Amino acid sequence: MRNHFIFLSLLILLFSTSCQKEVASNSNSNSDSSNNNILDSNYLDKIYQVYMTGGAYDTVGVWVYNYDNLKRLTSMVLQSIDPSISDGVSYQYFYDNSDTLPYKTVSIETSNNTANTIIHFHFWDGSGRNLQDSSLFTNGVVSYYLVRSYSYGNNMIMGLQHTDLSAGPLINLTQKDTATTDIYGNILQSKKYVFNTINNNWELSSTTSYTNDGKRSPFSFLSSYKTFRVFPSGETLYYELPVFYNSTSQTETNSIQTGNPNTNNFTNTNLYNSNNQLSVVTINATYSSSTPETTRLIFTYKSL
Repeated sequence: MRNHFIFLSLLILLFSTSCQKEVASNSNSNSDSSNNNILDSNYLDKIYQVYMTGGAYDTVGVWVYNYDNLKRLTSMVLQSIDPSISDGVSYQYFYDNSDTLPYKTVSIETSNNTANTIIHFHFWDGSGRNLQDSSLFTNGVVSYYLVRSYSYGNNMIMGLQHTDLSAGPLINLTQKDTATTDIYGNILQSKKYVFNTINNNWELSSTTSYTNDGKRSPFSFLSSYKTFRVFPSGETLYYELPVFYNSTSQTETNSIQTGNPNTNNFTNTNLYNSNNQLSVVTINATYSSSTPETTRLIFTYKSL
């Protein structure tokens, strides 16, 4: 099961049973964009996920970030504000010796007392670019293998995805992705193609476009930064595709090949603290198939 389906289900559950604890937001105005470096002694500590309901903001969950003595991220865990809810999402990162990039990520998504585990192995080139992610998905019943390989051009990334439901060779090429980027690697536009096994041809499945504010994202300082999605999924959550600069808008049109596409539009208002660190993001979302939503993310930092 894909990450965002579990995550969205969790948020719906959290929203409906939250203890309604409210977190006060920082109302600082946007700071001067001439300084876009986060202090080295400050690292992401928590991200509070807050939903607007009935004209008030209510906290539903919090991401907690943990590090080792080399200041490498070892885990990020989504916790419910309501202790009676056991559903959650966690990522663990594993490193060889003093390497700064993880060779393995283990993500566990728990829903209705069922754990879905995904084990990812990462392969890097000498400049730290992600060449391949090899993943095993299992929920205790069905396992399948997925390999995503990446190549790079001038402000461009290309990807191929192979999937197999058995332990044999990966022979099923199921997805192609292309993206244009700026010089910092921020995705500006992308397209996803899926293979139609009935018509034996490739079909455009989704398109995306992004804008940013030119201020460096706190995600880009994490040792796990390059293990996140290389391409948008078509229904990309904020944490799934951390960009080098903080996003200000995101438009995704998916299910194009069905003849009944739907479009998601996200507009982000970013606020910064006195250290020019991202402190609050207010996300206004509109959907072609559901009612609009407003989400607020509140960022806190710690020294290591």
